[in-house]
Amino acid sequence: MPQLAADIAAGQLAADIAAGQHLAAAVASLKLVPYDSDNPAIWFRLIDAQFLAAGIRAEKTRYAQALPSLPISVLRDILDVCDQCDASDAPYTLLKSSLIGQYGKSKWQTYFALLQFPLAIEALKPSLLMGKLKQLLPHGVSPDNDMFLAMFLLRLSPNTRETLGAMNLTTAAAMAAAADGLWDARGGDAPLCAAAALRPHRSSTPAPRSDGGKKADRRRSPAPFKKYQNPNNGKCLFHNFYGARATKCTKPCNWSEN
Repeated sequence: MPQLAADIAAGQLAADIAAGQHLAAAVASLKLVPYDSDNPAIWFRLIDAQFLAAGIRAEKTRYAQALPSLPISVLRDILDVCDQCDASDAPYTLLKSSLIGQYGKSKWQTYFALLQFPLAIEALKPSLLMGKLKQLLPHGVSPDNDMFLAMFLLRLSPNTRETLGAMNLTTAAAMAAAADGLWDARGGDAPLCAAAALRPHRSSTPAPRSDGGKKADRRRSPAPFKKYQNPNNGKCLFHNFYGARATKCTKPCNWSEN
């Protein structure tokens, strides 16, 4: 029994040494993607995937890899955060949340960008459209909420929108998959122009007038100018207004000097 325990301990030690060597090799060969100052949340998603692929799970190891990848200009602004990370048991998580909160777009900025995403866009497969909309969601907000799904539906062609709306789908993934199925079955949709489909159609034929056409249209241009008639006092228009100072005269006119 003592020999068996010793063999187990030796085997465990050898496994630990091998794992340590593998981790050291993974850390040494790892090259993180460049930092994205415009969207720290996306950068952290990318390096999280790199850490996972390399088998790096320890908080302090991840922190030690991420910190040197930050620009000096960013490090100057987060020195106090770095001090907190040094004393924390989860330094990488603290660094991640601090950078996203400080440099990422605010919740309202991302919502405004989502609302301003064009309704009329070029033909795009629904799953790709869903991906573009997800990029505009605030960090930590689930895409499975009704408002986000409505924004997705609003940007699909009318036929696809009506079909998906009747399917009672509750997740973004299910809705994107169903929309892709409709897309493939129809051979792709025409360029999406949901905005035009939502506007009320205006007929080129004017609606019949309720008054039977008897009343004149107030917007119609005024009638052509009609020549003034001479006043009833016998004088012409010019002598009636200007008297002896009139330089013109129209007949008939009883002005005494004629």
